[in-house]
Amino acid sequence: MDLTLDQIHPARPAAFTEETQMIEQVRKKLRFRAGHRGFREMDLFMEAFAGAYLERFGESELEEFERILDIPDQDVYSWITGQAAPPETARSRVLDLVLAFRYPASQSDPTPGQG
Repeated sequence: MDLTLDQIHPARPAAFTEETQMIEQVRKKLRFRAGHRGFREMDLFMEAFAGAYLERFGESELEEFERILDIPDQDVYSWITGQAAPPETARSRVLDLVLAFRYPASQSDPTPGQG
């Protein structure tokens, strides 16, 4: 399933309401959790995913992402790497985005064998 950011939600308005501030707190919490999972590869991957998508997620997508963060790292890692397929009960639009996401290699990462 190929989804674009604009298909999820259009750009957010600049004005902050109380509800928007609450959602911003949820985003902040999820951004932290995404980068502090305890398994370095998953920290990097999920932190990059959060950076690419969380700002455009609405409340339902944030809830889906939180459910994904509650799944053990090894399970999600095996799904991302294609070693296993997620069970149908875990599937969601956000999980499909996670599975389709490709970690952006940094220009500062050393080339293997040249470090």
